[in-house]
Amino acid sequence: MKRTKRTRKALIISAVSILLSVAVLVGTTLAWFTDSVSNTGNVITAGNLQIDAYTYDLDMNNTSGKQYQVDGINQNRPFTFEQEGQNLKDPNAGAIISEELWEPGISNAKLLKVENTGNLATNIRLQFDVTDAGLMDALWFDFVQVDPVQGQFTQRPMSELNTLAQSTVVTLNKGESASFILVYGMNEDADNRYQGTSFSANVTIMATQATVEKDGFGNSNYDAQANGLPDQEWPAGGTVTITKPAGGWTDTVAAVVNASAHIPAGAIDESASSIVFSIVRQQNVDENVPVGNDQGAITYEITVTGLVQGNQEPITVELFVAKGLTGDVLLYHGSELVDNAQYDPQTGFITFTATSFSPFTVVFDSAVVTSFSQLKTAMETGGTITLGADIEVTETLKVESGKNVVLNLAGYDLKGVNPGSLLENYGTMTINGPVDSCVYTTDMEAQGRHAVVNYGTMTINGGTYGDSNTDQTDENRVQRGNAVRNLGTMTIRDGAFTAVDNGLNLGFAYAIANGDTSDKYPNASLTIENATVYGIMNGCIAGDDGKMVVNGGDYTLGRGTKGTSFRMVYTSGPAVVEVNGGTFVRNVDNNYAFFGVFYAYEEGHEGIIINGGVFEDKIHDTIKVDGMKNDGTYYTGYTVINGGEFLDELSGDYYKDNRYTYVSTLAELQNAIGEAEDGEVIKLTQNLTVSSDAEKIKWDYGVANYDDSSTKNVVIDLNGHTIYNTYNAPSYSNAFQWGGNSTLTLKNGTFDAGVGAGSVLLKSNASLVMEDVTVNSKVSNRAALKLGSSGTAELRRVTVNASEGACLEASDGTVNLYDCNFKQTGVSQGSDWYHSCITTSGQNPFSGWYDKGTVNVYGGTYTSEGYGVYILSSGGIVNLYDGTYTGQKAALKTSIDKKAYPDAVAEINLYGGTYSGALSQAEGTSINDLR
Repeated sequence: MKRTKRTRKALIISAVSILLSVAVLVGTTLAWFTDSVSNTGNVITAGNLQIDAYTYDLDMNNTSGKQYQVDGINQNRPFTFEQEGQNLKDPNAGAIISEELWEPGISNAKLLKVENTGNLATNIRLQFDVTDAGLMDALWFDFVQVDPVQGQFTQRPMSELNTLAQSTVVTLNKGESASFILVYGMNEDADNRYQGTSFSANVTIMATQATVEKDGFGNSNYDAQANGLPDQEWPAGGTVTITKPAGGWTDTVAAVVNASAHIPAGAIDESASSIVFSIVRQQNVDENVPVGNDQGAITYEITVTGLVQGNQEPITVELFVAKGLTGDVLLYHGSELVDNAQYDPQTGFITFTATSFSPFTVVFDSAVVTSFSQLKTAMETGGTITLGADIEVTETLKVESGKNVVLNLAGYDLKGVNPGSLLENYGTMTINGPVDSCVYTTDMEAQGRHAVVNYGTMTINGGTYGDSNTDQTDENRVQRGNAVRNLGTMTIRDGAFTAVDNGLNLGFAYAIANGDTSDKYPNASLTIENATVYGIMNGCIAGDDGKMVVNGGDYTLGRGTKGTSFRMVYTSGPAVVEVNGGTFVRNVDNNYAFFGVFYAYEEGHEGIIINGGVFEDKIHDTIKVDGMKNDGTYYTGYTVINGGEFLDELSGDYYKDNRYTYVSTLAELQNAIGEAEDGEVIKLTQNLTVSSDAEKIKWDYGVANYDDSSTKNVVIDLNGHTIYNTYNAPSYSNAFQWGGNSTLTLKNGTFDAGVGAGSVLLKSNASLVMEDVTVNSKVSNRAALKLGSSGTAELRRVTVNASEGACLEASDGTVNLYDCNFKQTGVSQGSDWYHSCITTSGQNPFSGWYDKGTVNVYGGTYTSEGYGVYILSSGGIVNLYDGTYTGQKAALKTSIDKKAYPDAVAEINLYGGTYSGALSQAEGTSINDLR
């Protein structure tokens, strides 16, 4: 027998609080100015905030009311609603939705219309208080605004009902209306788990004043604090009257103004015809509440009428205070501390329960300000200040000497509309702010309109300075001055900084500057621990006096287009900027420099000192450093490079690169090797020629300061130059002879060895690193590179062109080759093995120990007129992981002489690679194809 899946459900959405939650305008203050001139008949009338709401059922005959076609639902056929609707202000109004005997797949729709019948612009928002008794997961819904239809149907889980409603705000001017279709239904796959379950929701239509009307000065933003959403711009206040439902006080009542109270039915006097919930912010703080000098406080008069006498049922109240308050946030009921109060810094609400009502006072470690006058007074007073709204600054804000101010931007902006700077600190000040708080000036009449000027002691912990938004990529037409100029002592721990786009509104400014050109602030000290500096302003950071230290951050100038932006880092006069870390990127298509030191007061002044950081010019191949020559008034200054990572080479005449020891002769090179510390880099400034054994470049016995046990790494950067080796000797006549336990690193250049001459001989336990080097050698019966130590050799991107002799011989230790290019040409009259790219051998067969060379190849090309790889009779091991090997005689060849070398091992292992030529394997040896 086939079972039929049918369930009986109850879906109820009640309209009990619809008309009760309409927020009204209260506490309005009206000011009228008079003088001795008499004028009669002047009347000011407060605006009226009022809405009406109606709901309409579907017209199943599709004949009478308005029709709406919504894509994606009802098979794309129009909905038709009844002509007459239900007035939700009617105390006898029934539920908007009341469904019985529901089953999977059933759906329905309601039309909800809200009209602005007052004379003030209104923001409309819906709020649902949901009660789920197990059915919600089987239900779906969608809201679609109509008149006209906006968007299309999207089936959403019923659990998102309140989230979607609260995120939708509609502004209605006087006489306007808005209509919504609520479509809802049960999922077709709902099973027997949902039998006997139910779902209900009380819906509140919230109306608050919109920022539309203009005041007498043409300001349409005078009512900006009435934005209809709970945030710091909306001081709590309002009154709501809740009329007794037809069925009596049976459910919890949600009363919502700019705060909310959830009143259980047990707390309500059954005889009460209505409940009035009122909250009014008081002008003065309750004198019975203890408030410290460094604390702020707000008192609210909260009343709820219609409660039972001596009520003991807890009523939950959610009261908005301010977002982001730090420290203790306390609530007092009269003079008594409320123990159950919980403050949420993310939402700004404090939640508590009470059984009776009287003045409530919130005390916090900060003064919340919402106007310029409040902010100015708070700064004059000192202490902790938190912004509660965006504020226009009409005159320079000042923190005087001796005052200590902590300013929490709290997600709000400070916009300077005054001539001059926005903020000047002469005392001690800390600014805390998320990056979405903007501090900037808008006056473009002259330079020097700085956002922040510090004469005292200041710390900045976040915020955006010099921009009106946080986009960081759009055109910036504000801030004709530095985002920050320090003349005292300042630490920047975090924040974003910029200035007006260079040339816009005649503006030219660096984002962050230390000192000025008056010579009055030689002790100006600025430390940047972390900052984001961005834009196409004049430059990133500048020093005019004192010292700036940059330890980290991201600094980007330009966006890859042509422009007039100048330097990443600039100093003038006696100023010093020291960079120890951070990432600096110049991305401007012009020929200005990256660093520049100008107008020095003494010859050789080191204005910019680079100890660390990463530096890159996105447009050019070099990082340009400029400055000025001694002109009789000012002196030549320099940028000094002690460290850091430069992704492009330096260029220019005004820098000292202390990262390297520069040499121009063999004697200087030999002396530098003897004196080098571990990791020191020696750079050639010109080509050098080794013409005798006495001129051989050594780290070995007989050299000054030689220490056989030293493990130091000496880096020799050929710097694009060539070392020529022109002498020939019976033994190896290499240009370099390296011994001991140390490491030689050679890079960026060429070795050119004449007939019989090689390049590098490695001894003892020494190690070798070669990167981006070319070796040209014509050496008979020898190898261009002789690696005979027990150390390790790493060759990366090394090209060896060997004529007659071998490219490389490894007679001990381990050699690793990465992407090298070896080419062996010519055949001499000497031993056959010399005609190879890679050769291994062993040594000391009768001394009680045996050494053999091991070569690992990870890629590259190895081509020979003789052999690609040759293992001599003294043995060795070669592992080929990748690469191309070509030999006219044989690609691979092994040999062995057990009589002469009784412990010898000759083995080639193929793990990858391509081979052209024979594989010649001698008896007693192995060529293992492991591919």
